[in-house]
Amino acid sequence: MRIALADRQIYVEGRRLHVSPKFFQLYCRLALERAQGRLEFLALREIHRLPAWSRGSLASVGKEVSRHARRMRAAGWDLLESPPRKATHLVRLQPRVVQVEFDRPLAEVRAWLGLDLRAAGGDPHQAERAFELAAALAAARAALERGALHQARAALARAEQAGPDDVRDRVLVALWWSRLLDREGHDAEALARASEAEALCAASGVDHLTCARVQIWIGHLGWRSGRANLLAAARAHYRCAQDLLGAAPHFAELAEIAIGLGHVARLERDWPSATAYLRGALRYATADGWAWGIQAAAYYLGLVCAEHAEHVEDPGSRSRLYREARDWAERCIRLAGEAGVDAATAEAESLLADLRAKLGQPVSPGPVGEHNRRRSVVPSVRP
Repeated sequence: MRIALADRQIYVEGRRLHVSPKFFQLYCRLALERAQGRLEFLALREIHRLPAWSRGSLASVGKEVSRHARRMRAAGWDLLESPPRKATHLVRLQPRVVQVEFDRPLAEVRAWLGLDLRAAGGDPHQAERAFELAAALAAARAALERGALHQARAALARAEQAGPDDVRDRVLVALWWSRLLDREGHDAEALARASEAEALCAASGVDHLTCARVQIWIGHLGWRSGRANLLAAARAHYRCAQDLLGAAPHFAELAEIAIGLGHVARLERDWPSATAYLRGALRYATADGWAWGIQAAAYYLGLVCAEHAEHVEDPGSRSRLYREARDWAERCIRLAGEAGVDAATAEAESLLADLRAKLGQPVSPGPVGEHNRRRSVVPSVRP
């Protein structure tokens, strides 16, 4: 089962399951249990606490779920199960649904369902607001991934209207505003919102993973500026993120840190360190199964080899570096086709054309040298 929180879609064995928003919440709640390795039945009172289910009575929940399960079985979707002896106050996904995949981290799914807020003693109205906020943030993230900046701005405006009271939610809103402003080219405003998120983290004990992501983003803004005096600050932010993550296996975040440190070393023309960091990023992204990070790391490794070659006097060594850069660019493009991601395809194709020209090889039509003007277009962190 694959659930896309941003698009409100559920797929089972490649087939799309069409359900109402109310039952989408139900499936998300049950799938969350399965994704965490739990096969136990869930009490319907837990379903009743979901934002879209809390308005009706607890008794009506069992009747609605039972009717829905019968209709789905008649349509060939046998996904829900209650225990024998008519214990209809319990429900779970069928045991055959072994693998569950969300398009968002499980912590975001929990927040979207309002579970963390209820655990802290929130009422149903607060849970509904938490639901609206999480939905708006998910929509903003999806819009940024598509490059739909106007839609991202509208979603973030809805997030602010939801009135985030929790400090962590205020951090996330500020962070996503910073990312949007960066995409729009408003550098100073992007840094200001990121600094706001950092100050909130420092003042109120937000969880370490969220604080680490803020530090990673500020490091990204630092090296992207291209200013030498900010490179040391960027490195310090990445080191702080590493300390916050500790020994936890957050491989995607570790890949982002390694890519960022690779850029800092690249801008300082420390080619061996840049290569080592980016190879580390490739290992982390591979361990996480993060196709975007794998492709981006491959592109940046090619870029580092190409830039290193420009500073090498020996023709043989320069040619070797160009060939290595070409191989990385080709790998990046191949990965795009295999995984269906587009982190750096245009940049890699341009870099590849430039390298083939330098190596005296046939060049397919393309903007040779364009990568020199676009080398900072590909963000080193996920949108």
